[in-house]
Amino acid sequence: MDYRYWDSVTFLGWLAEEPDKVNECKAVIEAAEAGNITLVTSALTIPEVLWLKGQPDKRIGPQNAKKVEAFFRHSWIVVREVDRFIAEAARDLVWDKNVKPKDAIHLATALRRDVAFDQFDTFDKDLIRLSGTLGEPPLAARIFRANCRSRKSRSHEAARSRNCWKDRRRSIDSIAQSKQCCQCRSPQFHRAQGQEEKAAKRKASGLDDCG
Repeated sequence: MDYRYWDSVTFLGWLAEEPDKVNECKAVIEAAEAGNITLVTSALTIPEVLWLKGQPDKRIGPQNAKKVEAFFRHSWIVVREVDRFIAEAARDLVWDKNVKPKDAIHLATALRRDVAFDQFDTFDKDLIRLSGTLGEPPLAARIFRANCRSRKSRSHEAARSRNCWKDRRRSIDSIAQSKQCCQCRSPQFHRAQGQEEKAAKRKASGLDDCG
């Protein structure tokens, strides 16, 4: 099962049937309907998707209320609440990364992981530039056109950022093992080991009991 985070821009592209986005979204929606993908988003998306700031010509009106309500009730869409932890993490992203507040809420929701997201799907270039810079392992934000390839290809791309983190962990473990090996090769270690072996042999032969 793939887990993908969708922001409001992506959902609006599908619901409003935007010509430059709807075909890109269709492949993922079909995969979700087939049970291969779960989409995760913030509760902020539910109102935000109706009218994104700066896009007054892309409003979803009340005549589409039933369509929107039914869509977000699909079992393959998971909606995460905006709690205090998410809000404070978003605030830090605004301060540290100069991210817009609403975008920061989406990022903070995706970064608070109880599942491993394959990627963060978006058409927002401001979020794309942050790909691989946030989280451990890093969250991979991808411009949406990269998402319509085969599942194997997408999984390979999503694994790249995780592999960078794994490589760092392996480097740390390798250093620790090297230190341990150096200790094993030291004369002090071998003398102590030899004394332990002699004591074990004496005990086994009963010499220690004879005084």
